[in-house]
Amino acid sequence: MKWIRIPKENAQKPSAGTYKDWKPIIAKEGGYQCVYCAIGEASFGGTRNFHVEHYKPRSIYRELENEISNLFYACPVCNTFKGDSFPAEPVEDHSVGCYPNPSTTDYNELFDIDLSLGIVGGKYTASRYLVVRLHLNRPQLVLERRIVHTYARVKNARTYLRELLNRVILTENKQKAVSLLARACFLLDDIAELNAQERKTRPYTADELR
Repeated sequence: MKWIRIPKENAQKPSAGTYKDWKPIIAKEGGYQCVYCAIGEASFGGTRNFHVEHYKPRSIYRELENEISNLFYACPVCNTFKGDSFPAEPVEDHSVGCYPNPSTTDYNELFDIDLSLGIVGGKYTASRYLVVRLHLNRPQLVLERRIVHTYARVKNARTYLRELLNRVILTENKQKAVSLLARACFLLDDIAELNAQERKTRPYTADELR
Protein backbone atom coordinates (compact mmCIF):
# COMPACT_ATOMS: atom_id res chain seq x y z
CA MET A 1 0.00 0.00 0.00
CA LYS A 2 1.63 3.18 -1.20
CA TRP A 3 0.25 6.66 -1.43
CA ILE A 4 0.37 8.63 -4.66
CA ARG A 5 0.57 12.35 -5.16
CA ILE A 6 -2.44 13.61 -7.10
CA PRO A 7 -1.15 16.01 -9.78
CA LYS A 8 -3.92 18.59 -9.62
CA GLU A 9 -1.80 20.98 -11.64
CA ASN A 10 -2.82 18.85 -14.63
CA ALA A 11 -6.49 18.56 -13.71
CA GLN A 12 -9.09 20.12 -15.98
CA LYS A 13 -12.53 20.90 -14.67
CA PRO A 14 -15.29 19.17 -16.68
CA SER A 15 -17.43 21.50 -18.73
CA ALA A 16 -20.69 20.23 -17.25
CA GLY A 17 -22.10 18.73 -14.07
CA THR A 18 -21.04 18.94 -10.42
CA TYR A 19 -18.61 17.04 -8.20
CA LYS A 20 -21.17 14.24 -7.82
CA ASP A 21 -20.98 13.62 -11.58
CA TRP A 22 -17.19 13.64 -11.70
CA LYS A 23 -16.54 10.60 -9.49
CA PRO A 24 -15.14 8.44 -12.35
CA ILE A 25 -12.66 11.21 -13.21
CA ILE A 26 -11.63 11.69 -9.58
CA ALA A 27 -11.29 7.92 -9.09
CA LYS A 28 -9.01 7.48 -12.10
CA GLU A 29 -6.94 10.50 -11.13
CA GLY A 30 -6.51 9.07 -7.62
CA GLY A 31 -5.38 5.66 -8.82
CA TYR A 32 -8.59 4.04 -7.56
CA GLN A 33 -7.41 4.20 -3.95
CA CYS A 34 -8.05 6.33 -0.89
CA VAL A 35 -6.01 9.50 -0.92
CA TYR A 36 -5.51 9.34 2.86
CA CYS A 37 -4.98 5.67 3.79
CA ALA A 38 -4.09 4.26 0.33
CA ILE A 39 -6.50 1.33 0.58
CA GLY A 40 -7.69 0.28 -2.89
CA GLU A 41 -11.18 -0.17 -4.24
CA ALA A 42 -10.74 -3.95 -4.47
CA SER A 43 -10.31 -4.16 -0.70
CA PHE A 44 -13.31 -2.01 0.08
CA GLY A 45 -16.19 -3.03 -2.15
CA GLY A 46 -15.47 -1.00 -5.26
CA THR A 47 -16.23 2.51 -6.36
CA ARG A 48 -19.75 2.55 -4.93
CA ASN A 49 -18.27 2.54 -1.43
CA PHE A 50 -15.85 5.39 -2.12
CA HIS A 51 -16.53 9.11 -1.81
CA VAL A 52 -15.58 12.27 -3.64
CA GLU A 53 -13.83 14.05 -0.80
CA HIS A 54 -13.62 17.82 -0.39
CA TYR A 55 -10.11 18.53 0.88
CA LYS A 56 -11.30 21.88 2.21
CA PRO A 57 -14.77 21.06 3.57
CA ARG A 58 -17.62 22.39 1.48
CA SER A 59 -19.49 23.27 4.68
CA ILE A 60 -16.81 25.93 5.31
CA TYR A 61 -15.55 26.69 1.80
CA ARG A 62 -18.75 26.74 -0.25
CA GLU A 63 -16.98 28.41 -3.16
CA LEU A 64 -14.78 25.29 -3.55
CA GLU A 65 -17.65 22.79 -3.72
CA ASN A 66 -17.13 22.14 -7.42
CA GLU A 67 -13.49 23.19 -7.69
CA ILE A 68 -11.63 20.25 -9.25
CA SER A 69 -8.40 21.04 -7.37
CA ASN A 70 -10.26 20.55 -4.08
CA LEU A 71 -11.69 17.13 -4.92
CA PHE A 72 -10.06 13.79 -4.10
CA TYR A 73 -11.01 10.11 -3.91
CA ALA A 74 -11.40 8.74 -0.38
CA CYS A 75 -12.65 5.64 1.35
CA PRO A 76 -15.82 6.13 3.42
CA VAL A 77 -14.04 5.56 6.73
CA CYS A 78 -11.33 8.18 6.23
CA ASN A 79 -13.89 10.61 4.85
CA THR A 80 -16.15 10.05 7.86
CA PHE A 81 -13.31 10.48 10.33
CA LYS A 82 -12.18 13.65 8.56
CA GLY A 83 -15.68 15.06 8.43
CA ASP A 84 -15.73 18.86 8.29
CA SER A 85 -12.40 19.28 10.06
CA PHE A 86 -9.74 21.54 8.64
CA PRO A 87 -7.65 22.64 11.63
CA ALA A 88 -5.04 24.70 9.80
CA GLU A 89 -3.48 25.48 6.46
CA PRO A 90 -0.52 23.19 5.74
CA VAL A 91 3.02 24.53 6.02
CA GLU A 92 6.06 23.38 4.11
CA ASP A 93 7.82 21.73 7.05
CA HIS A 94 4.63 19.94 8.25
CA SER A 95 5.10 21.42 11.72
CA VAL A 96 1.42 22.06 12.45
CA GLY A 97 -1.44 19.64 12.93
CA CYS A 98 -3.28 19.68 9.62
CA TYR A 99 -4.02 17.81 6.41
CA PRO A 100 -1.10 18.22 3.98
CA ASN A 101 -2.43 18.89 0.50
CA PRO A 102 -2.35 15.57 -1.43
CA SER A 103 -1.74 17.53 -4.61
CA THR A 104 1.50 19.13 -3.45
CA THR A 105 2.71 16.56 -0.91
CA ASP A 106 3.89 12.99 -1.41
CA TYR A 107 2.28 11.24 1.55
CA ASN A 108 4.87 8.45 1.35
CA GLU A 109 7.38 10.93 2.75
CA LEU A 110 5.21 11.71 5.78
CA PHE A 111 5.23 8.29 7.41
CA ASP A 112 7.43 5.50 8.71
CA ILE A 113 5.93 2.04 8.21
CA ASP A 114 6.73 -1.15 10.09
CA LEU A 115 5.95 -3.56 7.26
CA SER A 116 5.92 -6.69 9.39
CA LEU A 117 3.45 -5.22 11.89
CA GLY A 118 1.56 -3.05 9.40
CA ILE A 119 1.82 0.01 11.66
CA VAL A 120 2.39 3.55 10.39
CA GLY A 121 3.95 6.36 12.39
CA GLY A 122 4.04 10.02 11.52
CA LYS A 123 7.40 11.66 10.96
CA TYR A 124 6.01 15.16 11.47
CA THR A 125 3.35 16.96 13.48
CA ALA A 126 1.05 16.99 10.47
CA SER A 127 1.42 13.29 9.75
CA ARG A 128 1.00 12.37 13.41
CA TYR A 129 -2.23 14.35 13.31
CA LEU A 130 -3.33 12.31 10.29
CA VAL A 131 -2.57 9.01 12.04
CA VAL A 132 -4.70 9.96 15.05
CA ARG A 133 -7.52 11.86 13.35
CA LEU A 134 -8.05 9.35 10.53
CA HIS A 135 -7.21 6.24 12.59
CA LEU A 136 -4.61 5.14 10.06
CA ASN A 137 -3.73 2.18 12.26
CA ARG A 138 -7.26 0.82 12.39
CA PRO A 139 -7.42 -2.99 12.18
CA GLN A 140 -8.38 -3.24 8.50
CA LEU A 141 -5.49 -1.07 7.37
CA VAL A 142 -2.95 -2.82 9.59
CA LEU A 143 -4.05 -6.17 8.21
CA GLU A 144 -4.06 -4.90 4.62
CA ARG A 145 -0.48 -3.64 4.96
CA ARG A 146 0.64 -6.96 6.42
CA ILE A 147 -1.03 -8.82 3.55
CA VAL A 148 0.68 -6.63 0.95
CA HIS A 149 4.03 -7.15 2.70
CA THR A 150 3.48 -10.91 2.87
CA TYR A 151 2.64 -11.15 -0.82
CA ALA A 152 5.88 -9.31 -1.54
CA ARG A 153 7.64 -12.00 0.48
CA VAL A 154 5.80 -14.65 -1.53
CA LYS A 155 7.16 -13.13 -4.72
CA ASN A 156 10.69 -13.34 -3.32
CA ALA A 157 10.04 -16.85 -2.04
CA ARG A 158 9.59 -18.14 -5.57
CA THR A 159 13.29 -17.55 -6.09
CA TYR A 160 14.55 -19.41 -3.05
CA LEU A 161 12.04 -22.23 -3.49
CA ARG A 162 13.46 -22.86 -6.96
CA GLU A 163 16.92 -22.82 -5.39
CA LEU A 164 15.71 -25.26 -2.74
CA LEU A 165 14.39 -27.62 -5.39
CA ASN A 166 17.70 -27.57 -7.24
CA ARG A 167 19.68 -28.22 -4.07
CA VAL A 168 17.48 -31.15 -3.08
CA ILE A 169 17.68 -32.64 -6.56
CA LEU A 170 21.44 -32.26 -6.67
CA THR A 171 21.84 -33.25 -2.98
CA GLU A 172 24.08 -30.21 -2.65
CA ASN A 173 24.46 -28.40 0.67
CA LYS A 174 21.59 -30.03 2.55
CA GLN A 175 21.95 -27.61 5.45
CA LYS A 176 21.19 -24.72 3.12
CA ALA A 177 18.25 -26.65 1.69
CA VAL A 178 16.81 -27.20 5.17
CA SER A 179 17.18 -23.47 5.92
CA LEU A 180 15.32 -22.54 2.74
CA LEU A 181 12.60 -25.06 3.52
CA ALA A 182 12.18 -23.57 7.01
CA ARG A 183 11.77 -20.08 5.51
CA ALA A 184 9.10 -21.42 3.19
CA CYS A 185 7.24 -23.04 6.09
CA PHE A 186 7.34 -19.84 8.16
CA LEU A 187 5.98 -17.92 5.19
CA LEU A 188 3.11 -20.37 4.75
CA ASP A 189 2.33 -20.04 8.47
CA ASP A 190 2.15 -16.26 8.12
CA ILE A 191 -0.14 -16.53 5.09
CA ALA A 192 -2.48 -18.88 6.96
CA GLU A 193 -2.59 -16.53 9.95
CA LEU A 194 -3.33 -13.50 7.78
CA ASN A 195 -6.04 -15.37 5.92
CA ALA A 196 -7.74 -16.24 9.21
CA GLN A 197 -7.49 -12.66 10.48
CA GLU A 198 -8.77 -11.24 7.19
CA ARG A 199 -12.00 -13.20 7.57
CA LYS A 200 -12.78 -11.87 11.04
CA THR A 201 -11.20 -8.40 11.26
CA ARG A 202 -13.73 -5.56 11.38
CA PRO A 203 -12.68 -2.43 9.44
CA TYR A 204 -13.61 -0.17 12.38
CA THR A 205 -15.98 -0.04 15.35
CA ALA A 206 -19.11 2.04 15.82
CA ASP A 207 -17.46 3.84 18.73
CA GLU A 208 -14.64 5.05 16.50
CA LEU A 209 -17.13 6.76 14.21
CA ARG A 210 -18.27 8.86 17.16
